[in-house]
Amino acid sequence: MEPSFQDETLLARWLSGELSPAEEKALRERPDFADYERIAQLSSQLRAPDYDARAELARLKARRATAAKTRTLPLRQRPHYRWAWYAAAAVTLLLAAWFLLPKAGDHYEETGKHLLADGSSVQLNASSKLSFLEGETRAATLSGEAFFEVEKKDVPFVVTTELGTVTVLGTSFNVYERGQEMRVACQTGKVSVQFSGQSMAHPLTAGESVSLLPDGTVANNRSTREETLDWLNGHSYFQNRPLSEIFAEFERQYQVTFNLPPAFDDTELASSRFTNDNLEKALVELFAPLNFEPNLVGNRVIVE
Repeated sequence: MEPSFQDETLLARWLSGELSPAEEKALRERPDFADYERIAQLSSQLRAPDYDARAELARLKARRATAAKTRTLPLRQRPHYRWAWYAAAAVTLLLAAWFLLPKAGDHYEETGKHLLADGSSVQLNASSKLSFLEGETRAATLSGEAFFEVEKKDVPFVVTTELGTVTVLGTSFNVYERGQEMRVACQTGKVSVQFSGQSMAHPLTAGESVSLLPDGTVANNRSTREETLDWLNGHSYFQNRPLSEIFAEFERQYQVTFNLPPAFDDTELASSRFTNDNLEKALVELFAPLNFEPNLVGNRVIVE
């Protein structure tokens, strides 16, 4: 753990721009400096409470009327006044850390379309989560699948997942991140994708996609709108995908669990398309090409 500051005014003087070059260099070399820098950035976004000018004017007149009746003595500034200001600034910084750091911006978990603070929009698929914070970058953190329509600005829009990041200025694109697989498909404009632990960036233009596969390999290809974006129209579409992946998406859409027989090979590749808003119909669409019969019992799909 990094030792505490010997000079308790250091952070406050850094905020007010009063550090010497040597002091600032030492501060920036601390491993926890990034945390302080983020706190300072977030605290700058704090909004002052509403100010009632008329009420304040009335209070000021009342204080002056009282002061006129009372003899006042000039106060001499005490030597520790400036130190007290430093301490107050440091306390403010710590309070900002307490109230601001636990909040990672706006949070979204409900399936459907959401308007973000910067004017962009995002549509979440089932069992997906998103947080968004606007600052020096427009930072979105995603778990699951989402389609983004990004408002064009000079400030970069960055989508971060556990498996990689997508950086854009203004465009529309789809991001899928489940398990150990991540897929990004660009619909309009341009995006840049970089997978975690890899130095190479993958630029995409409209109609192109890139995938990080479970074995760690990367695949670039042209994307079909049906496979990447059909879920926006209320359907799940798969082309030559493992049945296990298809079943997993079905379970997310309908909050059910499949009970498969021992002889069922869910690693087999298949093509399938089912609706996302009618369970009975979706079961028929999913199992019509297969030689198995599904039975719905509560929230379980028993396959025989």
